[in-house]
Amino acid sequence: MMTLTAVPLQTEAQQDESRYEVQSRMEMLDILRQLHGNHALITAYYNANNDFLLTTILAVDAEAGCLLLDTDRNPALNKRLLEASGQSIIYTASQNRIKIKFGSNRIALVTHQGREAFSIPLPVSMLRLQRREYYRVATPVLKPIKCTIPLLSDDGSAPPQTAEMIVLDLSGGGIALIDQHHSLDLNPGALFENCRIVLPGVGDINAALRVRNSFEVRLRNGVTCTRCGCEFVNLSGTVQGMIQRYITRLEQSGNARLMGFA
Repeated sequence: MMTLTAVPLQTEAQQDESRYEVQSRMEMLDILRQLHGNHALITAYYNANNDFLLTTILAVDAEAGCLLLDTDRNPALNKRLLEASGQSIIYTASQNRIKIKFGSNRIALVTHQGREAFSIPLPVSMLRLQRREYYRVATPVLKPIKCTIPLLSDDGSAPPQTAEMIVLDLSGGGIALIDQHHSLDLNPGALFENCRIVLPGVGDINAALRVRNSFEVRLRNGVTCTRCGCEFVNLSGTVQGMIQRYITRLEQSGNARLMGFA
């Protein structure tokens, strides 16, 4: 029998997130049961956040110390997630517009009420981020949204050339980007002005981005890219509203697919 082991959540280099850490077993069980009762959508990020799977909680088994999650309709997606067992898998959800986040390095396939389910250990800690801007959603994979960043010359002028990157996820506080062409210096602290992001169904936004973290990732096709997390700088209320509307659209679309309506 496979032994399931919980691991403490690894934060995303945000030092101040620690104040939102929950370690009380009773409180964590209450949060998970609320997510279960509300049929909340859970996103499981794996393979260094390069892949994700959408799921829901089927059961919270405090006695057995495990959390049961629904499988995907696509067997190939289930297989890839199971192959990530032994690595860090991050789970995120929303509870009353508050982001819930926890991690595990083990996942197994079990049978629950006559159907297949994922089983993971109950978390030993989780984050309950009470700031709305931390609520983050993964963007569509088949039709990814793009971020266009102007390329500056040595004298600071802005020629017509631009760098285009894929947006991996989005929140009111920032975005995660992947650079496949190594066209920019993405060291932490770098600031990029006048970045354009197209939000389908909502409109185009213009924002300044500051790099918070970056690291190299290797895609399944062997290509090496740079993944970076960026924060928005001095967003206007109008742009913040557009981002929240787009996040809501993604939530509604994800729930519709999960329930079989789309």
